[in-house]
Amino acid sequence: MAFCESRRQFAVGWLNGGNRDRFEAMAAAGGPPMGILASVAGEPVGWCACGPRSRYAVAVSGRSKILRNQVRTEDERVWLVPCLFVRDGYRGQGVTHTLVRAAIELAGREGALAIEGWPVAGSDRQSPDAFLGREKVFEDLGFSCVERPSPQRAIMRLELSGI
Repeated sequence: MAFCESRRQFAVGWLNGGNRDRFEAMAAAGGPPMGILASVAGEPVGWCACGPRSRYAVAVSGRSKILRNQVRTEDERVWLVPCLFVRDGYRGQGVTHTLVRAAIELAGREGALAIEGWPVAGSDRQSPDAFLGREKVFEDLGFSCVERPSPQRAIMRLELSGI
């Protein structure tokens, strides 16, 4: 929910359960799924938040300097992968690749024009922003770097017209 609401709402939501309540309400409201869940033998091991850029306040509110140059008219038809998580013990086993691949497939089924991520550039495994993914994962799956808003960040995009 950090990307779907204001920083203040998110911080308060940790204390009062509001983040969970808002997530459940958004999921129940219909529209594209909130993301992809990976499981092994029925046990959840990973999560990929994904959906139209318009879903994510951080992408459309001006809060994000990272996406400031993106075309605003695409916000409904271009999807964003803002957050990835793989449970300890399952990292380094391809779960992130599988999650992003599933997000690509879901975005395509939902009629998205393209899908974007804003991963960490380079291979710093200790980065506090590792939950954004790594540039190499997106590159491996066919995304191209369309902008480098900072030395630590890349905006990766995959056009879906031919998928």
